[in-house]
Amino acid sequence: MLCNIGGIGRSLLCIGRCISGTREDITGNFRKLINDVSILNVDILLRGLEIFDRTPKLDFVDCLLYGYKWEKGIDIVTFDKKLQRRLGEVIL
Repeated sequence: MLCNIGGIGRSLLCIGRCISGTREDITGNFRKLINDVSILNVDILLRGLEIFDRTPKLDFVDCLLYGYKWEKGIDIVTFDKKLQRRLGEVIL
């Protein structure tokens, strides 16, 4: 099965709203899923999951944007103040 990041991101958002698991539970389960499917731009997804797991003030879409910035060097323009601050930091 081949998946894109947008579909995975929407799935993660839906699951997060429907279950009361922690961010660590959600990201752990998605990391397991990565082993079973082929994902386009998996490096961006992994960076997004890493940041989502460690940054409670950002939602997953913001974490994916962060992944695009640091994995692909794409400039991100946003009005979201929390994301603007994170984009100015380097989280490894």
